[in-house]
Amino acid sequence: MRQNISSAVIAVIITFITFFFLEWSYNDTDELKNSEKEFICTKIDCGDENIEVPKVDQDFIDDIRGALEDEPDIETETNKQFVMSLNSCIDYVYESVSEDYQLPKEMIVAQAILESGWGKSRFADEANNLFGIRTFDKSDKWMLPATKKEWTGWGVKVYPSKCASVRDYVRIINEVWAYEELRNARAENPNISAEELSLHLHRFSTNPKYTKLVINIIKTKLGQYDLS
Repeated sequence: MRQNISSAVIAVIITFITFFFLEWSYNDTDELKNSEKEFICTKIDCGDENIEVPKVDQDFIDDIRGALEDEPDIETETNKQFVMSLNSCIDYVYESVSEDYQLPKEMIVAQAILESGWGKSRFADEANNLFGIRTFDKSDKWMLPATKKEWTGWGVKVYPSKCASVRDYVRIINEVWAYEELRNARAENPNISAEELSLHLHRFSTNPKYTKLVINIIKTKLGQYDLS
């Protein structure tokens, strides 16, 4: 008799536990569905439910728009226009980089003249690229030299503006391993001249006379312009 009562009690307990577990599972599933719906409703319209969409920071957009509008255009109609507008672009770029990133303006301008033919080369015109800078990342915007028919591991980088290529040039000289020697020379002598610093540009081109060509432009072409 006692054994039968014990069995009945155990059966009641098991039934109660089973009912409690099923009820808990149902509620938990319902909460999960609600949480999934809440997550989805943050991504799409959920009918009559009011979903608060994060507001875009208009001040941030205005700052970006203002920066783009302030970026100087680099003009190429005459050699003087090219040099002076390029000088304005360099000033613009230097407003947002630290002083130890800055390079002699004469060196930058001389390289741009050499690489882009006073801003009139095909790469300058179609890619806004004043320095013949390459990209090895196919996801970048790029174009090919006339001598190449397809991507072979690199292309000439395309920029949204000519001034953007100047900014990237400054970054490359300051960050890429190939110009560590140049950076060391600048660190040892912060007042190093454009001609002296240009001697360390030998990795920029495969032309063995490249540094001499840059220095020659500095000496013979830029003296007539005020690049201060």
